[in-house]
Amino acid sequence: MKVFKEHLIIIGFSITVFFIVLSCSSGRDIYRNPYQTTYKASFNTNENSGIQLQTSPHQYPEWIYAVSKDFIVGYGQGKDIMEARVAALNNIKAFIIKSLGETGSIIELNFVQNIIGGRNLAESQEGYLMKHHFENKFHPVINISVDRLDDYYYEKIGSYAKYYIKYKIDEEELGRIKDDFQKSLRKKEALASKIKHTVDSLTTIKDTLSIESLIERYNTIKEALEMKNLTIRDSLCLVRGIQSIKGFLNAVDIKVLKHKAGDFTIFNLYSGLTPVKSKIKPIVKSDAIIINSIIKQEDIWELKYNVKPGLAVAGVLEIAFDLPYKRVSTTLDIPPSIIKPELEIIGKVLMSDIQRNVWTGKLKNLKIRLNINSLTDNTCLINTMDIILNVNENIYPIIIVDNLNFEISKGVNHFVKTIECELPYRFFITKEMECDLRLFYNSGSSIETYELNNIQLTINNY
Repeated sequence: MKVFKEHLIIIGFSITVFFIVLSCSSGRDIYRNPYQTTYKASFNTNENSGIQLQTSPHQYPEWIYAVSKDFIVGYGQGKDIMEARVAALNNIKAFIIKSLGETGSIIELNFVQNIIGGRNLAESQEGYLMKHHFENKFHPVINISVDRLDDYYYEKIGSYAKYYIKYKIDEEELGRIKDDFQKSLRKKEALASKIKHTVDSLTTIKDTLSIESLIERYNTIKEALEMKNLTIRDSLCLVRGIQSIKGFLNAVDIKVLKHKAGDFTIFNLYSGLTPVKSKIKPIVKSDAIIINSIIKQEDIWELKYNVKPGLAVAGVLEIAFDLPYKRVSTTLDIPPSIIKPELEIIGKVLMSDIQRNVWTGKLKNLKIRLNINSLTDNTCLINTMDIILNVNENIYPIIIVDNLNFEISKGVNHFVKTIECELPYRFFITKEMECDLRLFYNSGSSIETYELNNIQLTINNY
């Protein structure tokens, strides 16, 4: 018997078999040996047949076809004794699984030295699954003791062998097996739910995630896809997850939330309509501004700046983020600090109501009319106007019109003003001539000049 137990312990530890039980009735008499046959006890053959009979060292046992509530008989056959022994062990496993009333289930049944050792195996499998965050093929585990293998008998004749194993099992042991089976089922359900939640969480993008965490998650899923034995659901879920993260990251760009030219701009990273967090700081480049501050409040960036004094032409402000996988940037137009107008004269400059001093031969005053058209949206404040008369090639008298404070807005602006003038009256005898206009306007930080040349002038000297 000692030889038998040592022999079966070695075999038992190396065998783990998965069964798909197609059908069985849970009301079956579990103590009746379902493998009884009319087969006779001996393998007697004709001595002249040339076939050698090989049997166990002990005699043919009576328990092979016995019916008992204390044990069952496992029967197996094969081409040799080893194959028949494995079949007999599997036969015992099948009997125990059928006694649970399971149909169509995948169950893992192990012969173990003691029950504790077998449960540790199941726990290590659970730890392995949770470590890698995906749903693998986890099956209910049943552990049965190898110490209950009580006796055995085999016969081999030619290339055909039969093996019988007596396995002690009673009501109490069956109850324990059923309890372990139910615990394993509950563990499977809890584990499957937990792993499904883990996989779903791993592939779900939330607005609380940062670019760094999404990249880490992308790499985690990519490594998981390289592992073997993934279920179809896990593979599809992980593939969809990695595609979703890739699309989300590729759509990341800078969104300007508010911009007050010459003062501040508020911006952040967005993927579509979803704000994106990141530890990366923005890069600000511009030759047109002076940066006052760049601060981050509640994951929103604010840049405060001033336009450089004397900026005559519009500048560009570039804001960029160097992400680990690409660079994103956006540009903003910076208006010049010197706002240069675009003006033109509609029609002619008209001078009338000329009054002169007959004693000196000079003018006293005259009225000036002209229409100034502004082509820009910006307003312009004219402080002084010089009218340069093109009398001849050598004489260019100037009429100075100051203290105007004349505001020019977009469109045609009508200007009418009577001014004092002491130029010689002889310059105004000609009714038609050309003149040049020199307008002095306030740009905000300095007084600038705008010139209009070769303007037609009409003089009504009456």
